Amino acid sequence: MMTNKAYLSMIVCMIMATSSLEALRRRGAAAGKKKQTVSTTFVLQSSAFARNGEIPEEYTCDGRDVSPPLRWSPPPKGTKSFALLCEDPDAVGGKVWVHWVLFNIPANIRDLPAGVRAVSIGAVEGMNSWKTMKYGGPCPPLKKHRYVFTVYALNVSKLPLTSEANRGALKRAMKGRQLGKAVLVGRYQRPKNRPRKS
Repeated sequence: MMTNKAYLSMIVCMIMATSSLEALRRRGAAAGKKKQTVSTTFVLQSSAFARNGEIPEEYTCDGRDVSPPLRWSPPPKGTKSFALLCEDPDAVGGKVWVHWVLFNIPANIRDLPAGVRAVSIGAVEGMNSWKTMKYGGPCPPLKKHRYVFTVYALNVSKLPLTSEANRGALKRAMKGRQLGKAVLVGRYQRPKNRPRKS
């Protein structure tokens, strides 16, 4: 029969083992979080507008409605492809409006000319919020909105997506595959809604 002393020793050992396992689990979770950290060490720019600057009318619904020229600096090591999103976080109703979904951009690409066609660079355009597979320029109904261009550096050459993929599908496909991202924000307000100069 087990003595009280032996029983207490066994309980203490069990508590210590459980604590050690919990500490290992937490350490593993923390390490996992570190692995998922996305670098922002490369830079996205446009020759058409400055960071937080005004997007020229040419690249909006009031102009030619073509995508602006974009270029980025060398991405993180191990990059095998890029994906790009253009989003309006100031859309009516608090919902993000998606203007452009582009993915499977080859790793050797560093710039996109104005009005780029996905097929010309071997990439695929997904579905924007207008349910079309192309770039849709800024077209805010009233006040000035922000337009966030984000290029993601990925560790895979091809994402298993079709041209019907939307922002949600792209984000799910990129989960755990991002090595870094670069962000450029532009702003636009339609001429008819701008305050009149006195």
